[in-house]
Amino acid sequence: MSYFEPIRWRFTHFAHHGNTYSAQNPYDHEIEYGNDLKKTLNRLIINIIPFGELLFFKNSIALEIIRHAIGIKTQVMIDSIPENARSKCILISRIYVTIWFLIILWSLSVTSWLPVLYFVLPQFYGRTLHKIVSFTQHAGLARDIKDHRISSREMYLNSILSFLYWKMEYHIVHHLFPTIPSYNLEKLHYHLKDQLPKTNKGLIDAYKEIIPALLKQKEDSGYHIKIALPETQNI
Repeated sequence: MSYFEPIRWRFTHFAHHGNTYSAQNPYDHEIEYGNDLKKTLNRLIINIIPFGELLFFKNSIALEIIRHAIGIKTQVMIDSIPENARSKCILISRIYVTIWFLIILWSLSVTSWLPVLYFVLPQFYGRTLHKIVSFTQHAGLARDIKDHRISSREMYLNSILSFLYWKMEYHIVHHLFPTIPSYNLEKLHYHLKDQLPKTNKGLIDAYKEIIPALLKQKEDSGYHIKIALPETQNI
């Protein structure tokens, strides 16, 4: 329902963790937002408005899967997926498209929107809360720096939002130790917090530093929030 075609996301996520917020080669294709304020806001608005991505389908991950299914080598495939894995990506993309087609036929045959509503459209109407939260992961932070403490953000959320977000608010430790199960990220955070930057106290606190940073990036695309690390001066 999230359209995570596994071959594509295996390799882009590997690059994402190894080269977080990289604008160079290898490019981080999982960072949807750059330092261009206009493009960032346009992309964020498309993501948080229900069906926004469907209205701007050319930017949709679904279109990427369709392109892979018909054998088009997208930039994501060229940059991230090894030659020997591309055929499998194409095959699984074709399976995805076939499943979507069968679900649409199912809805038509039973004259009900429910199959499409539950299995095809959640990607387009269920992203609002997730995108508002996930935007905080890297927004306003430094690019092309290997220290994940400088390119990623952690914050404390209430228990309900934390559950819905799968503990990904502990995003620095997730990047430092990507094989740790999500349900253990909070424990790991408290083991390591003396070595981490200050943790934001919720969404509002995070956006209080993100919004001014985005406005400064409008004038200076190289600007990023200066992070104070426990054992160093400001970077």
